[in-house]
Amino acid sequence: MIGLLSDTEGQDDALVDVLRKTRIELLTARSVEDLRAACQGGSTDLLVLDINLADPWPLVAQLKADPTFGGAPVLAWRHSPSPQDKRAGREVGVDSYDGRPLNAERLQAKVEALLRSRHAGPLQALSLGGPAPAAPPKKLQKAPDHLILVVDDEQGVLDQLTERLTEAGYGVLCASDGATALTILKQEPVSLVLLDHSMPRMSGLEVLWRVRETSSSLQLPVLIMSSKTSAQDLLAALELGANDTLTKPLDLPLVLARMQLHLRLLKTSQELRRGEERFRLLTENSTDVVTRESSDGTWLYVSPASRRLLGYEPEELVGRSAWSLLHPEDFDALAHSYDTLMSSPDHFSLRYRIKHKDERWVWVETSLHAIRDPATGEVQELQGAMRDVTAQVERAQRQAEEMLVRFGRIAEFRSGETRGHIQRLSAAAGILARRAGLSGRQSEHVRLASTLHDLGNIMIPMSVLQKPGPLTDDERALVQQSPEHGYELLKDSGDEILEMAAAICWHHHEHWDGTGYPRGRRGKGIPVEARIVTICDSFDMMTSDRPYCRALPPELALSEMIRGRGKRFDPELLDLFLADIGELLALRGRFPDLPASGSVVAHDGFQEPERVDEDDAIQ
Repeated sequence: MIGLLSDTEGQDDALVDVLRKTRIELLTARSVEDLRAACQGGSTDLLVLDINLADPWPLVAQLKADPTFGGAPVLAWRHSPSPQDKRAGREVGVDSYDGRPLNAERLQAKVEALLRSRHAGPLQALSLGGPAPAAPPKKLQKAPDHLILVVDDEQGVLDQLTERLTEAGYGVLCASDGATALTILKQEPVSLVLLDHSMPRMSGLEVLWRVRETSSSLQLPVLIMSSKTSAQDLLAALELGANDTLTKPLDLPLVLARMQLHLRLLKTSQELRRGEERFRLLTENSTDVVTRESSDGTWLYVSPASRRLLGYEPEELVGRSAWSLLHPEDFDALAHSYDTLMSSPDHFSLRYRIKHKDERWVWVETSLHAIRDPATGEVQELQGAMRDVTAQVERAQRQAEEMLVRFGRIAEFRSGETRGHIQRLSAAAGILARRAGLSGRQSEHVRLASTLHDLGNIMIPMSVLQKPGPLTDDERALVQQSPEHGYELLKDSGDEILEMAAAICWHHHEHWDGTGYPRGRRGKGIPVEARIVTICDSFDMMTSDRPYCRALPPELALSEMIRGRGKRFDPELLDLFLADIGELLALRGRFPDLPASGSVVAHDGFQEPERVDEDDAIQ
C-alpha cells in the first residue's frame, strides 16, 4: 500500500491521480496517528508526505523509525524544494523529492523507481495494470550508493535496465524524454546517466550538450546508447562530452561493466576534488608558504601565507622565478641542492635568505619534494613548504657568537689581555673585511672567527704567558707553538667559522714579506682573513697598555703601521684600513679596556716577538 500524509485542506487531485496509476492501494491521512492506524497490519510500499511545515524533518525521522511502516521509502512533496530542503531531508532518510508545479510524468517515474527499489525488482502491477500481488514484508535495506538515470523513449528498454540495475543494487530513475531527464538532473543526486541517442522532440545529443553546460565528464558520467554504429555518430557523441558509448541491442553484462568502470573513475575524481579542497583549506590557513614550482624554479602556485612571510600577494609571485628573490650568497648552495634533487633524491630541506617586499632579508627553511614522470623519472614539478626561521637563525648566531667570545676570553684570561681587546679586534676585522670586498656573509665569518685568533694560548703555561720579564729562547720557542696549537684545536670541525678560525690561528703571525712564523709564509700565500686580523690585532695592541710598554698615541701607532707596509702588512689591506681610521678609532669608545676578571695584566709572552720596542720591531 501507499500512504499519503497531507496537512492541507482537501487533497491534491493531480498528486492522487499519479499515485493511483500505480494500481496499488492508496491510503490517505491528515495525521501520523491516522496514517499509522490505516497502515497497521499491512505492508507499506511507499510514504508520500504532502506537508507544509517549516521544519518537517523531525516528522520524517519519526516515520522512518516507526516499525508500523517497515522502513518504507519516503517521497517528500513540497513546493519547489530547495537544495537546503533536500540536504536536510537526506540526513533524516528522505528518499526522493518532488513538488509543484506538478510534472505527472516526472513524478510517476520517481514513484515507480521507489517502488521498484522497495521490492528489489520490477512491479508486475505497473506493467500489467492489475492488482499488486501480496508480498512479504521487506527488511529495511541500505540506501543505494549510486542513483542511475535511464533516459529512453522505449518503455521496454526502461523496464529492462531498471530490473537489471535494481538487482545490481543501484537506485534507478527513468525518463522517457529529454526535458524530463533535465528536470530530474536538477533535483536529484544522479551519479550516472544512460542516455538514448535518438529520441523525439529532444535528441540525446541535445540533452548531452545541455548537461555538459553545468556538469563536466568528471562530475557526471554520461553513456550514450545507440543502435547507430557509424564512427561519425559515435565521434559526435564523444566530442560533445560523452564518457562512453553502448550499442543496442544492449549487452547487459557489458553495460554493468562499463558503468562500474565509470563509477570508479567518478569516485576517484571526487576523492581528488575533496583532496584538493582539503589542500586548499590547509594551505590558505597555514602559516607556512606552500608552493608548487616548475623544474626551473618558476612558481606555479603560492599560498596566501606569502602575504605575512614575504609581503607579496600570491598572484604577484606566480609566474616569477624563485631565484629572483634569493640572496646572492646563498645561490650556490641552493643551486647545488636543486641539481642534486633533479638527479637522485626526491626531497631536500635548506635554509637560505629571501628578499621581503620591503627589501629586508628573511631567513627561510624550505622543504621541497620532487614529483617525477613515472615513465622517464624526470622532475615535472616541485612541491614545497617555506617557513620563517629568521628568529631561530638570529638566536643561533647570537649563541654561536657568545660561545666564540667565551672561548676567546679564556685565551685573554691566560695571557692577561683586557676584555675590550677581543671585542675591538673582531669589530675592526669585520669592518676591514667589508672594505676589502668580501661578501656580507664572509665578513661576518671573519668577525666571528677572529675572536679565536689566540686560542692556542690555552696550551701555553700561564707562567710563561704572564712572565713579567723578557722570555728565554726556550720560552720564546714555546710561545711560538701557540699558532699550531690553535690550529689543531679548531681544524676539521666541518663548521665554516671554526675552519676559518683555524686558518687565522695558524697564519696571523705570518708577515707579508715572509719573515713571520710559524712557517714563513709570504704575500697572498697567507689567507686574506689572517692578513686582516694581523693588521687589526697589531694596531689594537700598539694602542693598548701592555706589561712591557705603554700604549702608543694613535698617530704614533699609525706611523709604525705605515713603516710595516709591504713588510709585515699586506699593503693594499693596510691602505683600506687607513682610509677611514676614524671609524676604527671609535671602537675604543664602544669597547673600553677592562682587566680580565680574576687576572692581572702581565707580560704577554705570546706578543713579545711582535712588540715594537724589541728585536721583532717593525723595520
